[in-house]
Amino acid sequence: MKQSSGESASAAPSTPTSSTWNSQDPNPPRGESSLTALTPKPKMSAWNTVVLRGIQWVASLGWIATLCAWLASLWWPLELATHFRMQYVFVFVFCIIGFAIYRRYWMVGLCAVGLVAHLWVLMPAFLSASSGLQTNTTYHSVRGMLANVNSMNKNASLLIRSIRKHSPGFVVLLEVSHDWKEALQPLKKVFPYSLIHPRLDNFGIALLSRFPAQISLPVIGEAGFPSIMAKIQRRGTSFTVVGTHPLPPISGETARLRDQQFDALANVMRSLKGPAMLVGDLNMSPWSPSFHKLLKNSGLKDSSRGFGFQASWPAGFPPLYTPIDHVLLSPTITVKHRAIGPPIGSDHFPVLFEVNIP
Repeated sequence: MKQSSGESASAAPSTPTSSTWNSQDPNPPRGESSLTALTPKPKMSAWNTVVLRGIQWVASLGWIATLCAWLASLWWPLELATHFRMQYVFVFVFCIIGFAIYRRYWMVGLCAVGLVAHLWVLMPAFLSASSGLQTNTTYHSVRGMLANVNSMNKNASLLIRSIRKHSPGFVVLLEVSHDWKEALQPLKKVFPYSLIHPRLDNFGIALLSRFPAQISLPVIGEAGFPSIMAKIQRRGTSFTVVGTHPLPPISGETARLRDQQFDALANVMRSLKGPAMLVGDLNMSPWSPSFHKLLKNSGLKDSSRGFGFQASWPAGFPPLYTPIDHVLLSPTITVKHRAIGPPIGSDHFPVLFEVNIP
């Protein structure tokens, strides 16, 4: 029997086609895909691949250095990694920005952990320590200067100009050669109480004082190089200054001799009566395990706390700036001011400081 056209229309199911499919429907017809699904994801250009790979290498080196710094107490070469905490901050900030641009967010988080770790180590330099001033105690203000002049530096005029400008009460100088001894003669009238001990190596030393002082050259430690010690009188009070310059840790033996000298210095500082300070190019940063051990064993405190990042070396190469010239104080001495001085032609900047002495 022939069906009517109406029955044919009702019996035949309608099949959607691409021409009748609603593009707003989130589910496309079976057997078909949306244009977005069919379009392949764009590949990273060769240049971007190289840049991302470079950022990954920088982050890897940053983490290797960080791990070495954490393990520095286990082996002397690892101590080198402790000296560049500020540089690691910039490394991880750079990597965080780079990974964020390329949407590598898990790498951003990993670098953020490294950044926070180094900021935590640096934080004490920016936090002011308590003044420690006693209301019933009279204090005398004294200004001092520490400078590693560099035995190869021939431009003494810069140092002399800086001394005259800042007018310190005493000055400790390191790497004093015979030429430097002659160059310092114009300061004899300003600093009548002085001892200059030149050497042919890098361990000559000098102390210049405006105030009456008893100065000696004790040999502290097995290395055999002289330190300098002065008992200085100032307005009815006295204090002791010990200047020193240990060996740089460029081998296992020199590292041992340096640390042995620190142990001997700690014993000397603890034995002194009255206010005292230890100043010198210690060939280590405040983040070295040896530095923390020296503070603990000597009972001294770091004068740089609360005065920010004060790099003293190397004067001619800012990417490696680190503080290795130190002024350590007995607990009764408080710090009024501390700063890095202008260039003096050396590979070290001078350290300028003013303290209150009871």
